[in-house]
Amino acid sequence: MSKRTLFQEEWFMWRVSHAKGLMDGGKFDLLPEWEKQTLAGVVLNLLDRQKSGDVSSSEILDFFAFCQENILFSSAQIYQDLWVLLMTNKKRNGFFVEFGACDGVFLSNTLLLEKEYGWNGILAEPNPIWFDKLTNNRNCILDHSCVYSRSGENIKMLCVTEQPELSRIVSVVPQDVHEHDGNRADAQISYVDTISLNDLLVKHSAPSTIDYLSIDTEGSEFEILNSFHFDKCDVRLITVEHAGEEEKRNKIRSLLEKNNFERWHPELSRWDDWYVKIDGKENIGMLG
Repeated sequence: MSKRTLFQEEWFMWRVSHAKGLMDGGKFDLLPEWEKQTLAGVVLNLLDRQKSGDVSSSEILDFFAFCQENILFSSAQIYQDLWVLLMTNKKRNGFFVEFGACDGVFLSNTLLLEKEYGWNGILAEPNPIWFDKLTNNRNCILDHSCVYSRSGENIKMLCVTEQPELSRIVSVVPQDVHEHDGNRADAQISYVDTISLNDLLVKHSAPSTIDYLSIDTEGSEFEILNSFHFDKCDVRLITVEHAGEEEKRNKIRSLLEKNNFERWHPELSRWDDWYVKIDGKENIGMLG
């Protein structure tokens, strides 16, 4: 079992949210004394480390401060959209690629970028459950193909009824908590056409620089990235779900590091990993 940091623990995230709600309502004194001391201790420790010159502590505090200021605008599950804005100095008119996109609103990592900062991009979502809503909700480029390692195949997709965001292709079975708990048991089979990430970008005439790539395909993330031509496209930021699968996570990390990406504070990204293009640090807010 992998070790978890304080920031990754569910109880810590819940306590922080609970404490913030009380503080916003002027009721911080209602928190138990131990809880106030714990939260204050974490922040003070980070401040002390920042004062001593610890750059990593400064980055964490900056991220917390940015999230607190903009939290109500985020539609992403774990603030990926706010991370992108922070890392790019609130860049306007950038370009994103996101898959799976669901309905374009629910747990979207790019809705805020498009609606408030003028970004354009490509959303790929093969699950027919989401088709109509996705079309109505977003104004960017939409593609109903299944992004995969190869183009031109017609493959089976497990379309989950109650939690369609958990849908996956049949041939890649993730070893995540949802699979273990049977959360994908109530599902129907659909046949979907595949497209590689390389071909997706060519098909829609994507620019040579992709400011942000968001990958959440419930298990096939490594296969997609492993077939991507990193030398033909300048991707700056990547968020990719690993869902606690350490073998897949390590393979993705090794692949991305070979292609000049650096993992950013995994203690904050929970079931994701977030990556920054190393040679692009001078153009990215927090690492400049």
